[in-house]
Amino acid sequence: MNQFFGRKTIFFAVFISFLIPSCTTKESQPESTEEDFFSNEISNPGTVHEGDTVLWNVALTDSLHPLDSVIFSMDGKVVDVSDSLPYPIRLQTEGLTLGQHLLSAEVVSQGKSNQKTTAFTLMARSAPQAFVAKAIHSYPHDPKLYTQGLEFVGNQLLMSGGQYGQSSIRLVDWKTGKVAIERKLEASVFGEGCTVLDGKVYQLSWKELTCFIYDANTLNPIGSFKYPRAIEGWGITNNGKELIMSDGTNKLYFIDPKNPSTISKVIEVFSHEKMVDQLNELEWVNGSIYANVYMTDDLVGIDPQTGAVKSFIYAGGLLSASEAENAEVLNGIAYNPATKTLFLTGKYWPKLFEVELAKGK
Repeated sequence: MNQFFGRKTIFFAVFISFLIPSCTTKESQPESTEEDFFSNEISNPGTVHEGDTVLWNVALTDSLHPLDSVIFSMDGKVVDVSDSLPYPIRLQTEGLTLGQHLLSAEVVSQGKSNQKTTAFTLMARSAPQAFVAKAIHSYPHDPKLYTQGLEFVGNQLLMSGGQYGQSSIRLVDWKTGKVAIERKLEASVFGEGCTVLDGKVYQLSWKELTCFIYDANTLNPIGSFKYPRAIEGWGITNNGKELIMSDGTNKLYFIDPKNPSTISKVIEVFSHEKMVDQLNELEWVNGSIYANVYMTDDLVGIDPQTGAVKSFIYAGGLLSASEAENAEVLNGIAYNPATKTLFLTGKYWPKLFEVELAKGK
């Protein structure tokens, strides 16, 4: 989506470096100074919501400094250039990713440059829809599995387990809980989330910075790759083309499996009122990313384009009091396209639950 800036309509994607030839060589760059002769402000600092207009204004505060030029940048990309101040810009936020955006103004006066930066945090447009997960069926689940990932592969469930010395990847009959195939990981590896894309299983590791690749039918190892950044591996899913990975923060990383050495996109997850972090196990469900929020009974549905939380799902109370005694947190989301229902489980849970979503408050 194109973004528009300025008193006139300006396309964000247009590169205007040709307008500022004075910055193209080291010899011609203006000398930096810390003189305070202009202001860089927005009228709505702090929290801004999707669709809001940010009023950004740069003005001279000292008339003794003649103006050469002003370069306006957002998140390091030039969006406009002017030779006069004040210069108000109406910044449209529709389509921007959520999170913090930096607005910098570089003012050149008498060959000397001074730069000031302000910022705003963009959050979701509105409150998410609220749902409650209601169990409609339950099935056996290995109570010794520290569940890290869950995904349907045809009529079987792919499950990954964690803990050093106990980590595994397995294919399971989801109705009986019987394990069809299982591969153990080395004792030095802490297994994390898993997903299936183009006939390959991808399984993360926690701190080992490695994603393991298996054949989806046999779970025979066929390769691995190192994470493109030094981040922890938590949850993983895919959108049919890219792997989507969580690291326990509010960030989701998009990775092309054909070129896993680079991250193609990062989104930050926010509701209408706060950052949502501790994102753990992930599942792609009809164009949205569902995520467990670690150490809670909550799931969130996330817009993969912007990071906005579109739905909130409470999944507490699935286990009885006796079943919960030896169980740990909810962690495991799988969507069954055949039944069009969600399946949920957790770490050391004795049951796998098929659920429907009822409207919450």
